[in-house]
Amino acid sequence: MEELEEIEMLGTPLIETSDLLAMILRFSFNSFIVWIMIHHLYYPKSRRRDYYFTFMLISISIFFLIFLLGEVKLKLGFALGLFAIFGIIRYRTESMPVREMTYLFSIIAISVINS
Repeated sequence: MEELEEIEMLGTPLIETSDLLAMILRFSFNSFIVWIMIHHLYYPKSRRRDYYFTFMLISISIFFLIFLLGEVKLKLGFALGLFAIFGIIRYRTESMPVREMTYLFSIIAISVINS
């Protein structure tokens, strides 16, 4: 099987097509799983469109953040930093019901695993 051709400009690769293909496949899978979780598990009971939109955006942003930082070797420190950020956000914003926080945590975990 032939390797995909790299797109170059002045001898420097602009896009690594194999990584791009992997990212698109993983993102599609992640979006599908998160959509099923939100649309079929969360939304029928709560009917809250604001959290529906928020959960989708958080999933997308976490996926791309972790995927792009996948080559950086931070592991435990990075994980603790993410939990600290979300802990601060939790106490600095209006209270979120426990059910929504559980879905939020699950969506973040799914996005991190899929990236």
